[in-house]
Amino acid sequence: PSSAASDVYKRQDVVYISVGSQNGLRVGFRLVVIAKSSRNKISAGERIGVLQVSEIVGANLARARILDGIEAITSGDNVELYTK
Repeated sequence: PSSAASDVYKRQDVVYISVGSQNGLRVGFRLVVIAKSSRNKISAGERIGVLQVSEIVGANLARARILDGIEAITSGDNVELYTK
């Protein structure tokens, strides 16, 4: 799957991301959330959370559960494929 940044749209502990089957994303994949802009004590480009894909909604849309960073993640943040 592509590790290109994608927008995050947050609704409580679930987010929708603008990446899907067209990018090779699969259920169970983990993604790291990157702050798109600076805010409070968070710097732009900082890793702020981890998601796990729970449903592929379409070619360019997936639903994911927030595993870490529920307070820090905001709509508009970016995601990348999680690598240790």
